[in-house]
Amino acid sequence: ETGTRFWVRDHDKLRPTPIPGTENGVSPFFSPDGRQLAFIMNGRTVRVLSLEGGPPLTLSDSINSSGGDWGSDGYIYIEVDSGLARIRATGGPLEPVYKLSAARKEIGAEWPNVLPGGNGVIFRLRRAGQGPAEYDIMAVKIPGGEAHALVRGIYARYATSGHLLVVTVDGKLLAVPFDAKKLAVTGPPVAMMEGLRSGPFEVNLAVSANGTLVYATGGSTGSTQAVWVNRDGTIAPVDTTWDPQGTLTSVSLSPDGKSLAVGLLRGTSQDIWVKQLPAGPSSRITFGDSAHFRASWSADGRSVIYITD
Repeated sequence: ETGTRFWVRDHDKLRPTPIPGTENGVSPFFSPDGRQLAFIMNGRTVRVLSLEGGPPLTLSDSINSSGGDWGSDGYIYIEVDSGLARIRATGGPLEPVYKLSAARKEIGAEWPNVLPGGNGVIFRLRRAGQGPAEYDIMAVKIPGGEAHALVRGIYARYATSGHLLVVTVDGKLLAVPFDAKKLAVTGPPVAMMEGLRSGPFEVNLAVSANGTLVYATGGSTGSTQAVWVNRDGTIAPVDTTWDPQGTLTSVSLSPDGKSLAVGLLRGTSQDIWVKQLPAGPSSRITFGDSAHFRASWSADGRSVIYITD
């Protein structure tokens, strides 16, 4: 069996149980009453199902999202190609919430979080040429308000204590005093912890309505290393003399096994490098202000294909 599936575990139980109908789903989020679950499939479809049983309901096949949020106003807020939109949890048309501006080079309005009472939404905004350290956490009043920047960060969630919990690119968690009615920061940030597992498109953090925080550790700071993992589980460095001096965001082995194409994040720049194996040099093959990532090889091993902003 391949693919993904969601499991649920009650706090008073030791073993989780699989949730039927969630095969190949990612990025789950609960309804406000905890009785339903929404999730993304293939980056383009948002589905809803009851945890009490029954088949999933497809709300839309025209999103472009890595995650969403379910507001107390009965809407699901989700990323689309044009920016940020919402759709009723019972079905209906997509309604725009925030439209990306080509003039401002905006390319992503991601990870929305609906504020209590549906007064507004916070989300992460990306622009072409920006590194993760330059991403903005935004707020927009709904419906139809103007968006404005709050703080820099790669991910944010509102806590009922009156704070934004903001994850930074280097894996720090900040508590920023925040007025949810005025959509305004009201004080300086306070550092809560370090070492969260985080990246430009990976954050593992959630906060409940009663203020309980759940998170995964394993920060993104410092250099990472490419290794061989043998079938018996033993690990060996690809090259003990190679220090990428950054974070490897992806690795791809050439068909002949003689080269390794990697995505390398250094500060605010992300580029593709090719490392000659076993102990040869590494060469940068992408340049410019855009982010370049997810390298893979052509079948003949003569070309490297990658994604860019």
